[in-house]
Amino acid sequence: FSNVFASSDKVASLGNIKGEVNVKVKKTRRTVAGRKSMILRDGDMVMTGKGTNVSIIFRDGSEIRLFQNTQFLIEKSEESSNGDRSFRHKFFMKLGSFWGRFIKNRQSTEVRTPTATIGIKGTSLKLTENSKGSSVRLSSGLISVKNDDENNDLMPGKMIDGISKK
Repeated sequence: FSNVFASSDKVASLGNIKGEVNVKVKKTRRTVAGRKSMILRDGDMVMTGKGTNVSIIFRDGSEIRLFQNTQFLIEKSEESSNGDRSFRHKFFMKLGSFWGRFIKNRQSTEVRTPTATIGIKGTSLKLTENSKGSSVRLSSGLISVKNDDENNDLMPGKMIDGISKK
């Protein structure tokens, strides 16, 4: 991340919660029960249980909905310091799936999984990571999907299934 982006302490908050959600708070190194409107910061990990889903709303208006059995780390979320209200996000999803809506022309997002890296700009997509690898379904916008072997741009209405490290 370049120096024109500045970190803010509060990067997102939890929205609607259905089921059991836990947050591993980086600052305290403790895991606490998630609750609606809970503030999230860089380094916090949101974990969902069976039959659970939760929304994460970011300062730029982007929204991620985590589904059951997901481990989602907010690595870094920064706002441009030049006054244009643009954001850069870096996330890591160890396991699980999410649907995301990212605000066009306001943000640049990178989501890493154990098997792939997805670059997102103004997009709606669904990402799943499980023992078979990553799967990405794109609703609108444009994403770049890469792993150790290749780099592909994905167009709306398309999907890539079973991305692995091999």
